[in-house]
Amino acid sequence: MARGRGTGPTILVQELAHAQAALEAAARTGSAVTLRSAPGAVAYAGLGYFKALFDDAAAAHAATRHGVVLDCGDDGARAHRALVIGFRQVAYGGPARIGAKLADIAARLGAEIVRGGPPPSALDLRDSGDPLGAATAYLERRARDARS
Repeated sequence: MARGRGTGPTILVQELAHAQAALEAAARTGSAVTLRSAPGAVAYAGLGYFKALFDDAAAAHAATRHGVVLDCGDDGARAHRALVIGFRQVAYGGPARIGAKLADIAARLGAEIVRGGPPPSALDLRDSGDPLGAATAYLERRARDARS
């Protein structure tokens, strides 16, 4: 699983089709992309679901540069388990005291705790009828903005 550092614009995913569309769009546009679980999604879908989702998407797009951020909200135990099963970038929004302990654990594992929610510029594919088209347009727009 590509569980490395986030790189490139962020696309929020809830299902495998979203992750595959985001990675296909990145491949088509020559962009790097950060896949991020949607806020709250890991609470109902589970860590195993997102591990399999990101593993499967990465396997189908092995040459595409991407990072993964697993958003664990304010659940410190879930964030800890995410680190233990191999996620390298875990978003945590709970108490700072617990965040500091998680950051310490993450550092020992070669991982990182990300504070705060998704960037305001992130694309959320939740309600997209055409995830590939939306992701492609988003990455093309972000590339144009970066050049100007």
